[in-house]
Amino acid sequence: MSNTYKNLKHYAFTEHEAAFKALTEVFRTFSIQYFLIGAQARDVHFYQQGIKPSRGTRDIDFAVMMQDMTRYNELKEALNEKGFENTKDPFRLNWSLGETVIDLLPFGQIEEDYTVNFDERDLELSVLGYSELNEELQEFYLDEDKSVSIPVPPLHGIFLLKLLSWDDTKPDRNKDLKDLNQILSNYWSFVEDEAYEKHLDLFDDNFTTEIAAARILGRHLKTTIQKSSSLQTNILRILEEQTDQVDPPGLMLQSFASENDTSIEEVKKLLDEILKGIKE
Repeated sequence: MSNTYKNLKHYAFTEHEAAFKALTEVFRTFSIQYFLIGAQARDVHFYQQGIKPSRGTRDIDFAVMMQDMTRYNELKEALNEKGFENTKDPFRLNWSLGETVIDLLPFGQIEEDYTVNFDERDLELSVLGYSELNEELQEFYLDEDKSVSIPVPPLHGIFLLKLLSWDDTKPDRNKDLKDLNQILSNYWSFVEDEAYEKHLDLFDDNFTTEIAAARILGRHLKTTIQKSSSLQTNILRILEEQTDQVDPPGLMLQSFASENDTSIEEVKKLLDEILKGIKE
């Protein structure tokens, strides 16, 4: 994990600072690994670049490494004592002192075939990609004395999880498509320096920042998905399905084109570049 201090005082997550401090105290007591995922994780990166997220959320999602459901329930009981209240969803808690909603998504030994089962609700959650991203975390700090840290996957990891989340629930999760589009549209802001240092092959006659950023995103995704054959198979399947559906266009092509006021063909070029980056 890279340990770098980032000034997050203007980041919306600070509204949940009391809840997060209580959470991290319990996490440390249990000596568990955890990291932020979802829209809040995206926002951590975006605020570093001065990019305003396209949408806000009061939900905060954490991946927590757990050995079994017994230990997971013990964690929830400890959080209850700190002011968190259980909900009808076995993975969700409300912060009793504010409007914060916490999702605790367990992975690790507790999962089976990348899935966690909650017997009391006959509910299954996919955690594909969590273990792989747990090896790539970047650590941000909420305050200057570094007393509260926020482990966050790299931005390509958030793209990966959003892609899987959307595929698992499409066509209902349009907000995931918006998040995916915003990450892709702004990726050059995050990789410009790296491009000049490590990706000089992209500076050819066809160079555009959009094309280069998409190819670099694909190369970043490759480093993660090659750790798991199942993860690699699913990510390639999703992207290939979407790029193949041009007439009529697939949901992703339609959404990105509409959001960016551009053509289906231009969006397809970007998705093709992501695939090239993965496969090269």
